[in-house]
Amino acid sequence: MLMPYEYMKMQRLQSIRRKSLIFRTLLQRWAFLMPVVLIGVFVIGHVLTKQQSVEVRHVQKKAMSNEEVNTEYGMHYNTAYESMDRVGLGIDGSSTSESNDTYKSTINNEKESGFTVLAMSSYTYVDMTENWLRSIETLHIYPNITIIATDLAAYNELTKFSDSLSLIQAPTPRKPGDRSYTHFRWKYVLDLLQRNQDVLVSDVDTVWLENPFPYFWNRHDIFISWNPVSKRCPGLIFLRSTQNTIQFVTEFINRLSKEDSDTKVLNFMIDNQVIPTLTYSILDPLRFISGWFYFNDDWRTRHANVSPVVIHANGINMTSKDADWHDAQVKHLKKYGLWFNGNAKLTWEAGTASFVVAK
Repeated sequence: MLMPYEYMKMQRLQSIRRKSLIFRTLLQRWAFLMPVVLIGVFVIGHVLTKQQSVEVRHVQKKAMSNEEVNTEYGMHYNTAYESMDRVGLGIDGSSTSESNDTYKSTINNEKESGFTVLAMSSYTYVDMTENWLRSIETLHIYPNITIIATDLAAYNELTKFSDSLSLIQAPTPRKPGDRSYTHFRWKYVLDLLQRNQDVLVSDVDTVWLENPFPYFWNRHDIFISWNPVSKRCPGLIFLRSTQNTIQFVTEFINRLSKEDSDTKVLNFMIDNQVIPTLTYSILDPLRFISGWFYFNDDWRTRHANVSPVVIHANGINMTSKDADWHDAQVKHLKKYGLWFNGNAKLTWEAGTASFVVAK
């Protein structure tokens, strides 16, 4: 007869044997699923890791220290600045930046800054050019600005802007919008890139309401503005001086010899990944706003919390009262409080802006 403790011991052993038998049976029956489970765990881990990495078409956050900002652009800020690169299109219009007063550029020349703002102006758009410059001036930032004057009349008017502006004699006039006009601008962009200069190409019918440069901090090759009609728009595009960008612009210029529209060439090359290694970001269209949106009252009502960085005066519906497209743009800029022109001279610091004429 078993003693109580011996009986309990036997019961525990039998229980352990039963559990072991059940485990071995399950293992034998379902062993073929183990590879599937392991593969599933690997795939899920890979997806989660990839979602956390910096990708071209996804919203991403990136903060840079003051030291990194100083190294990148020669800027100095009063306080630490945290930036969010908002790349996708399904995003709200809330601002992630601090006020404009928290930072001030101390850039004085190309050698120090490492980048150039490039624009073009004909005589017709001299007033728009002045408005663009004055909007930048209100931000108390002084980037290196190169303006390509496309005719002698434009050159003569630009000389009146400021005593500090450096000017170069105008050559044979070019008509804005024709192939040679567009071709020259991009050849000049390529020249700057090859000299290790980052380039921000800006149309003069834009208005700057906030310093745009903090939005170009991450390491994509190019940053492109967007509108609902032409999609990617070269009216505001930042190009970093990288081998990818230089290859892209070189091929871009080759294709412009057969196509008048740089917008069409830009979209074709991006859509077809002509330079496969090129990376790009779409600038947040709720901060870098097209006129297709901003001049639509219904849209502005729905996005009352939007804080614009740059507004592009495109997408305007002309009326019979408008003399031409330029006239319609000026009227819209004035209507929406985006006209900064006045009698006072521009106060650019000496040597910070220069004018180059197309040759």
